Amino acid sequence: MRALGAYNMSVGTSLAFEKDAFGELKGVGTFLINLRTLVRNTIEAYAKDDDPTVDEIYVAAKTDLTEIAKWLAESTGPKAIAFTVYYPSYKSLKSLFNKAELVTLETMSAKGKAKYELITKICDRFYKDFPKQVTRNDSTLPVFQGKGLIITHHVVDLTLTPSTTRLRLLESYTGTAKPYTQWFTKLTGGKDLFYMPFNKLTIQVFGDKATNFYNSKIGLKRLVEDLAQSSNWTSGTSFSKVRSDINRLPQSIEKAGLKMLF
Repeated sequence: MRALGAYNMSVGTSLAFEKDAFGELKGVGTFLINLRTLVRNTIEAYAKDDDPTVDEIYVAAKTDLTEIAKWLAESTGPKAIAFTVYYPSYKSLKSLFNKAELVTLETMSAKGKAKYELITKICDRFYKDFPKQVTRNDSTLPVFQGKGLIITHHVVDLTLTPSTTRLRLLESYTGTAKPYTQWFTKLTGGKDLFYMPFNKLTIQVFGDKATNFYNSKIGLKRLVEDLAQSSNWTSGTSFSKVRSDINRLPQSIEKAGLKMLF
C-alpha cells in the first residue's frame, strides 16, 4: 500500500509541501521538479513487502504530478508560476566530470541498479505520453525565469546552473527550502561541513551520498577541509576564491589532483 501525505501525494513528495511551501512561493517565477525524484518518491512510498507493478507506480506518480499542478494553481492565485517538469539523462556527466568517481550502473548494487532501471523505465513512459509537458535534458537544468524553487535529489543539478543565487532547493520529506548557502548538507557527511561551499569541486571531493558521485580519496578530502578552515571559507564562498586558494597551495600530488577536478 502506498503511504500518502496530507496533499494526497506519495508521502515524500507531499511532505515537501506541508511545512511552508506556500510561503516559499512568494517571489518565485518558476517551480521545477526532477521527474526522477518524483518517481523515486512514489516508489519509496510503498511498503517494503509490497510489489507494485510498473503500471501501478506509473499511475501513482502521474497522480502525484497532477496533485502538484493542482496545488500550484490553487496556491498562486492570479499570479502564474511556470511549472517545469524535467527529465535528465545525465549522459554527459562522464565528460563534464571526467576525473570524478561517478556512480554508474557497473558500480551500483543489484538493488540500486534495479531501482535505477525502474525509475528510468517509468520516466521514459512519462516522456512518451507527455512530450509537451516534460522537458528532456542532459545534465544542465532547463533555463528558468525569475527565482526558482526546485525539488531534486540529484544535487548535481545545482552545480550545473549559473543561477545558484536565485534558486532554492525544496527538500522531499523535510519540506525545508534551502538557499545555496545551505546546500553543503547535500554533500556526504554534510552535517559536519557547515563551512564548505557547495560547488562542482566539492561535490567531486566529498560526494553526494552516492547519488551521482562517490567521495574522493581521504588525502584530497583532508586537504580541502584544512584549506577551507585556514582560508576562512564559508558555505557562501565563491568558486573563484576556492580555485584561487587551491592555486596558492604548495606543489603536491594532492594539489594536482584537485586542479584536475576544476
